[in-house]
Amino acid sequence: MGDRKRSKPYSSGSGEEEKVVDWVQEYLELRKEKDKELREKEKAKELCNKKLNELQNENKNLSINNALLNKDLELANNKILFLESKLSPRGAIEAYEKQAINLPRVRNDKRSKRWSWIFLNKPSFSKHLDKSTTVNDVSNLAEEVYNHASSEIHSFDINKGVIVSKRTYSKAHRNFLYAVCKALRCTFTEED
Repeated sequence: MGDRKRSKPYSSGSGEEEKVVDWVQEYLELRKEKDKELREKEKAKELCNKKLNELQNENKNLSINNALLNKDLELANNKILFLESKLSPRGAIEAYEKQAINLPRVRNDKRSKRWSWIFLNKPSFSKHLDKSTTVNDVSNLAEEVYNHASSEIHSFDINKGVIVSKRTYSKAHRNFLYAVCKALRCTFTEED
């Protein structure tokens, strides 16, 4: 059965050589080539999967390191605020205003106008607020929280950062202070 050979069709027996094709051999050679291609593709896929796993592990390690560095940065900023006697809600507001605003015309304006400018120009602050928060909300909250916050009440626990009492501050006030602390990159802690 493996010896079946086929002669070239339409050959005239006049001196032309008959071309005989061994179909079994042709099939086996094609199969061999395809198997080789398949093995190469599987090897390449294996290498890609190995590289992908390595990159995913590296990404995971970088994420962990980034989280640790952010925590260290928060603690360092807490210490700076503590040393400047600004580890309080009012102190955090003042520190962020100083950090965020470098234009004299804005810095010398009313607090509500300063916070309107911050809300519109500092996404590091506004991204931590509820999406429904408006410019007017922020300017009003800045005034209310600043006036409500006592400059004499400071946190003495550097690890906790700016401590805010749930009984003293409304939810809107706490959300505003949370955004200030996150933009300032210091720790925000709510207590009962």
